[in-house]
Amino acid sequence: RVTVRCTHTHRIALQQVVLLVEEKELLANSRKVERIMTSGMVVVAVAVGLLVATMMGVAIAFTTLMRRNISVPLSQLMQMMDSIGKGNYYHDTPYYPLYELQSTADVVSRVGRQLGQNVEFLHILNRGYQRFLPKAFLETLGKRDVTKVELGNCKEQILSIMFGDIRNFAAISMAMTPQELFQALNYYLSQVGPVISKHGGFIDKYLGDGFLAIFRDSANAIAAAKDIQQCITRLNQEGFMQGQLRVGVGVHTGPVLLGTVGFEDRMDVTVIADVVNIASRLEDMTKLFKCKVLATEEALKTSIHLDNTSHSEFSFSDVVSSAGHVEYRFVGHICPKGVSTPVRVYSVAAEPGEFAEIEPFIAPLQNMIRAFERGELPETLQLCGQLDKQIPNDSLVQVYADRARVYQQNGLPPFWDGSSPLPLVFDQKFTNS
Repeated sequence: RVTVRCTHTHRIALQQVVLLVEEKELLANSRKVERIMTSGMVVVAVAVGLLVATMMGVAIAFTTLMRRNISVPLSQLMQMMDSIGKGNYYHDTPYYPLYELQSTADVVSRVGRQLGQNVEFLHILNRGYQRFLPKAFLETLGKRDVTKVELGNCKEQILSIMFGDIRNFAAISMAMTPQELFQALNYYLSQVGPVISKHGGFIDKYLGDGFLAIFRDSANAIAAAKDIQQCITRLNQEGFMQGQLRVGVGVHTGPVLLGTVGFEDRMDVTVIADVVNIASRLEDMTKLFKCKVLATEEALKTSIHLDNTSHSEFSFSDVVSSAGHVEYRFVGHICPKGVSTPVRVYSVAAEPGEFAEIEPFIAPLQNMIRAFERGELPETLQLCGQLDKQIPNDSLVQVYADRARVYQQNGLPPFWDGSSPLPLVFDQKFTNS
C-alpha cells in the first residue's frame, strides 16, 4: 500500500483533471447524441420524402385514372352529342370500363340512330307530300313545310298562270287500252313537267289530260310555254301518239289569291282570280285561232316590254314583232265571260320564223284589224277577202272574216258603244253560231 499525501494544491489540480475528463466525456456523449439525432432526422426526412412521393404518385395515378376513365369519356360523349345535334346521327359505341359511362354511351348512340332513322323517314314523307303539294307552292304561300299549312291560309300575289291541254285527246284515247292511256299520259307529263320546273314554275293541278301551272315571273312562263311546244315537236318526231300530239297553252299574269280550301279532314290548295279564268279561256281559244300559245299583254310585258300604246294607235310591232327571244303576233281583243274590260291577246311563236309567211302582209293585216275594231264590218270582210288570196293558210284572217259575218248577222255586242275596240271574242262564243 502506498499512501499518498496530497496537499490542498494537489487536490485542486486533481479536481480540475476530473472536471476536464468529465467535460470530454460530456462532449463525446453530446456528439454521439448529435450524430444520432442527425441520423434520425435524415431518416425522418427520407421517410417524409418517400411518403410525399408516394402520395404524389398516388395522386398522379388517381388523376390519370380519372382522366382516362371519366374525363376523356365524358368529353367524347359531349362531342358525340354535339355531332348528333349537327345532324351526324350515326356513331359507333366506344368501350368504357365504367359501367355508368358505358351505359350512357350506349343510350346516346341508340338515340342518335333513332333520330337519324326518324329524320330519314321525315325526308321520305316530305318528298311524298311534295308529289301532291309542291314545295314551291308552300314557299309561295310563305310556309316552311306542310305541317304549317292550315285551312284558310291565303296570300295575294302577282303570278303567271298557265293552262295546257292536249288537243283531240278523247279521239286519240279511243284507240288505247286503259293501261296504254295512262302510260302515254304519264309519259307526256313526265316530259312536260321538268320543262315547267326548269323555268321556275310548278304544276298546281292535273286536269285529266291538261294541267295548271304557276310561275312567279311571267318571262319564265313565256319561256316555258315555248319550250313545251318544242318538247311536243320532239315527241312527235319520236312517233309518240302516232306523231299526232298537239297541245294548246294559255298564259295570263295578274293578281291571284293563293290558298287552301276544303275542310279539316280534306284540304286542297288552289288559286282563285279572273287571271285563272282568262288563262283557261286562252288555252281553249288556241283551238279557234289554230295556234300553239296564246298570251295576254300583261304576260308579255316583262318578257318583251310592250309599250302601253293606246288601242287606237296601232304600231307596226303590235301586229308581228319580236323582242329578245320572243316572237309574237297580235291576235285581237277578247272579252271572256265575267270580264268587263277587253283583254289584248297575242300568239307567241314556238319556233323562230314562225310568222315569216305573213311578214310581207303586215300593212293589210293592220288595216284589217283596225277596221274590225272600229266596227267597220264591210271593210273588214273586203280586206279579209284580199288577204285570203295572198295568205290562204292564215287562220287569223279566217277568224276575223267569220266574226265579221256573225256580227253582221246577229248584230254587234250590246255592251259595245264604239269607245273601245270591238272584241273579237266575247262571252265564250268561240264558234260561228
